Amino acid sequence: MKPTVYTIENDTLFCFTVSQAKVIAIELEGKKYQDSITVEQSTQLALKDSLIQQQDSTIKLLQHQAINYQSIIANNQEVNNEVNLQLDFLKTEVKRHKRDKIFLGTGLGVSIGIIGILAILN
Repeated sequence: MKPTVYTIENDTLFCFTVSQAKVIAIELEGKKYQDSITVEQSTQLALKDSLIQQQDSTIKLLQHQAINYQSIIANNQEVNNEVNLQLDFLKTEVKRHKRDKIFLGTGLGVSIGIIGILAILN
């Protein structure tokens, strides 16, 4: 494609025929279309990058939550173990106090019986 070149008042002008102008217009439209596709792809890529960052943040948050839940479960197990130990101790204490009451009642009954017998004998 060779344009006709004119120089008017120190300006260089390029003149094309109608068929050459059509070819240039078609090429320019193709470039414009390619540029719009590039812009659209860049926008979609930026959006995908943003979504990936959000997913990464969500994954990290969920990982921290899982760790926290594991700590809560471990703490609950420790508390349950401690409560069970205290419950066992209290059960043992209750049994011991019942046994002591029985011995005290028996001893008191025997003592009253002995005192009663001694009182009758005197």
